[in-house]
Amino acid sequence: MRSVRHFAQIWPLCLYCQTPTDHSDQLCCSGCRFLFRTSGEGFKVAAPIDSPYDNENVRLLYDFGTAETGPRYRFAVSGLQCSSCVHILEDLPKFLTQVVRARLVFSRSELYIETTADHSLGMIIQFLNELGYPSRLLRVDEDREDDFIAEDRALLARIAVAGACSGNIMLFSLAIYGGLEGPLAFVFNGLSLLLFLPILFYSAFPIYRGAWTSLRLGYLTVDGPLTAALILGFAASTFNWWRGSGNIYFDSTAGFIFFILLSRWFLKISQRKWGQGFFSEQMFGGGFFAISRQGVDLKLPGSEIKAGDRITLHRHDRLPVDALLLSDSVSFDTSWMTGEPVPRVLQSSMEVSAGYKLLSETAQLESLGTTKNSQLMSSLRRTESQALSNSERIGKFDQAAQWLLLSVFILSLAMVILGPWILSLSFDEAFSRALGLLVVACPCALAFGGPLAYGLALRQGAKEGIVIKSADVLDRVLECKNLVFDKTGTLTMGALQLVHQFPSIISETNKNIILALEKHSHHPVAYAFRDLWGAPSATHLALENIHEVSGKKIGATLYGQLISISANSEGSGALSVILQIDYQTVATFEFEDPLRKDVQPLLKRLAQKFPLAILSGDRQDRVTALADHLQLPFTVALGACTPSAKAEWIQKSSPSLMLGDGVNDAEALTSAHVGIVMQGPLAQGLRFGSVYFMKPGLESLPELLSLAQKTKTLVQRNLAFALLYNTVAGAAALCGWINPLVAAALMPLSSLLILASTWEASR
Repeated sequence: MRSVRHFAQIWPLCLYCQTPTDHSDQLCCSGCRFLFRTSGEGFKVAAPIDSPYDNENVRLLYDFGTAETGPRYRFAVSGLQCSSCVHILEDLPKFLTQVVRARLVFSRSELYIETTADHSLGMIIQFLNELGYPSRLLRVDEDREDDFIAEDRALLARIAVAGACSGNIMLFSLAIYGGLEGPLAFVFNGLSLLLFLPILFYSAFPIYRGAWTSLRLGYLTVDGPLTAALILGFAASTFNWWRGSGNIYFDSTAGFIFFILLSRWFLKISQRKWGQGFFSEQMFGGGFFAISRQGVDLKLPGSEIKAGDRITLHRHDRLPVDALLLSDSVSFDTSWMTGEPVPRVLQSSMEVSAGYKLLSETAQLESLGTTKNSQLMSSLRRTESQALSNSERIGKFDQAAQWLLLSVFILSLAMVILGPWILSLSFDEAFSRALGLLVVACPCALAFGGPLAYGLALRQGAKEGIVIKSADVLDRVLECKNLVFDKTGTLTMGALQLVHQFPSIISETNKNIILALEKHSHHPVAYAFRDLWGAPSATHLALENIHEVSGKKIGATLYGQLISISANSEGSGALSVILQIDYQTVATFEFEDPLRKDVQPLLKRLAQKFPLAILSGDRQDRVTALADHLQLPFTVALGACTPSAKAEWIQKSSPSLMLGDGVNDAEALTSAHVGIVMQGPLAQGLRFGSVYFMKPGLESLPELLSLAQKTKTLVQRNLAFALLYNTVAGAAALCGWINPLVAAALMPLSSLLILASTWEASR
């Protein structure tokens, strides 16, 4: 008990939260200072200030995802000490009406804030600073690598002190175990006590902080039992050393602190490797590109391209950075960013976004930045920032770890109280077994086994071009009972091809008329004509009064004649388009949207496991013709479906997995158990869907199904390792088969098993 009082004398307890503190006013942090000195009632919020952060263009740099109420922001917060900080910062809506919701990620010192649409970002920052929490707005693409390096260095310093001290304590303990007795043994144990003090008061301090924080928040974490084991082991060892008899645990407690800190460092590194950074610049900039930098020709990976570099792209290269086009009239696939399923022709001096794929032979561009700060990477990082934090299932692993901790704590207490009475053990032996159980139990592996597996899956999916919005999606995929497909752009190519024309030879004059009419149209027929004939050969056609009825007709006047191109509502199957001059049909064209090459064999395999359905907005006769051609047992093959009709069918047939267009099928994708966006803008698609396929076609669907199954297997394996280890090691400690020293050596084994299991799955 004397050691416990000595501990309290060295660090006075905070007047508000009772956390150990070295501050002169005996208040450990700004939160406690605020709560201790004022109830918070009537707190005056500063008046609005003229801040550059309230500029709309500046706000967009930091808004990482608009919520229903308004924008969201992420802050790096300084001055966090204990649970009072969590209490104050998460209660921000009580003080600022512009803040709708605040969530503090204590482990990363990050504050997530949802605001109203009419908020003042400058006022929020000023308020946080006035509270005593200096805060820095984080951009969407900011990875905080420097901050993490500083945290790692601080932890490694504590590990180094614990390792050096525990190593020397082991040397003194070897002599004791070898039979050393008498005054010299007393001196050696005294030296072990002195060497233990830096571990107790420096290396283990983060564990104390974690224990106090968790207790103030009202839940149990691993730091609680660890603190109990450390303090009780130190107190018992000091008492037994002073009286000259009984067990001394300086070696085992020093060893287990060293091992727990070391294993936490490995887990932290592993979490960063598998649990974040899914979408790195290597994902799109890993290939090598020919660039010219200050007149020197180089061959560098896309991730090394800098602003001002001149880039030479070749056919099918995907641009890794935002750039300015230097070449004339170049064709790009822009589907990742714009959602257009057909090629887009860009002219010199136009801006080209990262993710555009070159369809022409070559192109010259000038880089406007790096891969890291491109629009595409910003969209992906916005998704990544929420992939694990929004997962409800990952939180269940923490709950399981808390139940394990509670069980261990109760069993240890029962051993100390009931062991001497029921098992006829000495108090020293019962205490040794209880301490061994507290030391050897490792709920960390249980808590991290699931998140590591999900993080690895999200990373592997990203590597294959599968952007997964949340870790929960992987579980929901395996729950789906139906596969529902849109038709256009999903089962078909989404690009029309000419299959028949009348007359068989179209005059150059009529070609030029058609191309001039369709020049500015975004209808698939317009793209098909441009792809078929290219640019008009005539330098100028005096078209006047151009008017387009979206999806149906486009018309104009030429030298007094009325010309038009319109869809023919008669006939079936192929899309019929007619060219008319002064209401006389002069040419007829039939287009078809060809089936994707991989569709039939893939759907045949999937039909063995899932009922299949087609829900399309296209005409019923075309949908029926497609279903007949595929010769598969579709549950339904419905055409002329409105977005609401698709959503209603999916809701009645839940749980269903829906594949469709991110915009046209938004309602259906939102209603589905899992919605997969096949095309359309990436950022917009992920607002409605759960998954975005960056590769064309359906080949990513079996990969997603396989990834979900592998993730389930890995989660089960990791949890089995964690539970098996804790059961066997805990039973051995209670039976007295392992002492606290051996328990300290075994404790990291569970975490190492989880890391090895995850590493093996990542190969």
